Amino acid sequence: PLLLLPLAGLALWQLVIWVWSPRDWLLPSPAQVARVLWDDRARLWFHAQATIGEAALGFALAAALGAALAVLIVSSPYADRALYPWLVASQAIPVLAVAPLVAVWLDYGAAQVMVAFVIAFFPVVVTGVDGLRAADPALSAAVRTLGASRARAFWRVRVPAALPTLFSGLRMAAVFAVTGAVVAEYVGADRG
Repeated sequence: PLLLLPLAGLALWQLVIWVWSPRDWLLPSPAQVARVLWDDRARLWFHAQATIGEAALGFALAAALGAALAVLIVSSPYADRALYPWLVASQAIPVLAVAPLVAVWLDYGAAQVMVAFVIAFFPVVVTGVDGLRAADPALSAAVRTLGASRARAFWRVRVPAALPTLFSGLRMAAVFAVTGAVVAEYVGADRG
């Protein structure tokens, strides 16, 4: 079942080639694409390594800093009022508009990592904040009545309750980090 949709897509692609016979440069056949992928695999792997490294580093930074900021926003009402509205408003700026500026300001590699980080950061923070806020307050209160400190109740009750939501954000952020690295490479890169 998992391979059914990709196989149907390949079959449809090949059917379009047989029925309409488009020019090779416009729509090559799946066999032609597979042949080029095989013939140029060393060059493609060389460039893929750069993209994978940039996306992984951007994702790691987004995961660490995003989770830390989510904890800060939920823990401090001052940070919530001061930072969260700006974080949400920052999403109105398209990354395609910012990527060329980042490419000018930073060296190759750092620019790609920064764009991957910026795109992946928001879903981590938002899902982290949502997950931490959705934790059952009665459970935290029960742990506090048993003698746990506020910090211990936070780390033993709220953080584990937030993990499913946070992991959902991390899953989205992983995809967004790859997208950010590729977008930044389009703007300016010698590898990737």
